[in-house]
Amino acid sequence: MKEIGEFKPKQNLDSSKTIKAFENAKNDVKGPEHINTINQDKEGTVYNGVLYEKRVIRVNGRKIEGVFPQFESKFDAYLPKKMWHSSDTEQFKYCVNNLRNAIDGNPDLAKEFTPRQLEQIRNGEPRISGKTWHHNEVPGKM
Repeated sequence: MKEIGEFKPKQNLDSSKTIKAFENAKNDVKGPEHINTINQDKEGTVYNGVLYEKRVIRVNGRKIEGVFPQFESKFDAYLPKKMWHSSDTEQFKYCVNNLRNAIDGNPDLAKEFTPRQLEQIRNGEPRISGKTWHHNEVPGKM
């Protein structure tokens, strides 16, 4: 038999970190918070060629559930958090700049667009004929 020493807890335990870890684990166990969306009545249907599905996403550590359109995207852009509340025009300009850079780095991407659309992209126009920037349910994703 081996003698063991007496257990002495560490004096500098950071209880706030322990509590935070527990709260995060607890949030993973409970179900998502449901949010009402303008398209919730379209769940499971295709409307104007777009499928509407219930999805669960994580926003600031919280699980959120809602019905969202599932668009086929030609290009995804991600806004920095500081731009989440900017005007649509400012957000679209940022996205078009990202798209222009992506086309410069991958000329095959240009095949997805008409000559007129490519001109608008090169000029940095926030709105591209026949296309739209969709605010995705994932914060910052366009």
